[in-house]
Amino acid sequence: MALDINTLQFATLSSRGAYLAVFIVVVLRQRHETYLWHWIASILASVLTSLFMMSGPVDGWMPLSRGLVTYCGFGASLALAWSGLRLFYRRPVASSHLLLLAGLPGILYSGALLVGLSPRIALALVFAPCLLIAVLAVYECLWTRAGDHLWSQYIIVAAMIFYSLSFAASLVILVATDLPMRDEAAARIALAVDLVAGILVHFAFLAMSGERASLRLSRLAQTDPLTGLANRRGLIATMNKAWESKRDGKRVGIIMADIDHFKSINDRFGHPGGDDVLIVFAELFAGTLRREDIAVRWGGKEFLAVLPDIGLEQTLAIAERLRLATASHHFQIAGRIVKVTASIGVAMVELNEVDIEPATRRADAAHYAAKSQGRNRVCQSSPGREAGGRDGVDSAAVAGEPLIA
Repeated sequence: MALDINTLQFATLSSRGAYLAVFIVVVLRQRHETYLWHWIASILASVLTSLFMMSGPVDGWMPLSRGLVTYCGFGASLALAWSGLRLFYRRPVASSHLLLLAGLPGILYSGALLVGLSPRIALALVFAPCLLIAVLAVYECLWTRAGDHLWSQYIIVAAMIFYSLSFAASLVILVATDLPMRDEAAARIALAVDLVAGILVHFAFLAMSGERASLRLSRLAQTDPLTGLANRRGLIATMNKAWESKRDGKRVGIIMADIDHFKSINDRFGHPGGDDVLIVFAELFAGTLRREDIAVRWGGKEFLAVLPDIGLEQTLAIAERLRLATASHHFQIAGRIVKVTASIGVAMVELNEVDIEPATRRADAAHYAAKSQGRNRVCQSSPGREAGGRDGVDSAAVAGEPLIA
């Protein structure tokens, strides 16, 4: 049974009103999130335009002034949804572009009537920019970095594709056929399409905001707040890739790095000075590793790296590169240049080991051996042997000469 116009209009207004109320509550908690204000403005523009349309007849062609207001309103609703998506993904929005996209449907409609074009062509000129905005919204969702990828964004994609198909179909009907487009039946179809797509879009906006907040909390729990590197919990969450490499018969390397004489840095410059050193060293540490490697602040002044799909020689080379980068870097604390070095231990995860803990202990022992042999050097652990204890590390657990004297 077909729904009547009044029922569809009521459903459209009530659903948008409900979403508007929810968004207002959300934005009161996140006032700094500009994208939420754009989405609120988008819903508000849609509600006000729908109310304006309800005050007039649903059939027949709109006169110039009424068409200008109506189609600018719907254009603003679509354009603000698009600009909110750009801001959500931390992309800039030019005010001139937003105003152009918002006003284009109404301006083209009224301009076409002014120059004497038929109402069908004028209405077709409304759907063309609307189609453009919907396609741009799909593009914004699909052109995302790995860290910004959300499952809920595909609801937006589906809704905007639905809008795009309806706009494209309307364009074809207006230009290539003589089918009626401003009778009651067409109005019912347009309202039904807008109701379904609008619910999908606004639900997706809320879902995207919630999903990002959830991911942000998860990342905060897995990230060291000072250096931005993963913490121990973050290491566990990202270990799957490295362990898949090991199950394929490939090696996994472990690097344990420790800043030398860190206590004296804190004693001389205070904890803020020590924090400055940790932040810069973390940047050097992460910058030395490959893209697929996992950098972790292991605790205090110790840093751990897990390197999947790698051999011993390459692991040692990366560790030595880190040592050289640290020793040659000019660390600035309170306006003074300070020399900072690191002692580094290297170990390989054995193929029969079920996790990285034994290799981590060997790398830890190797880095303490590097300290006991004079600091500012790289040592590697012996396969199959672990040193006991942090103090007085058994040098027999360290094979070969240090890479530097």
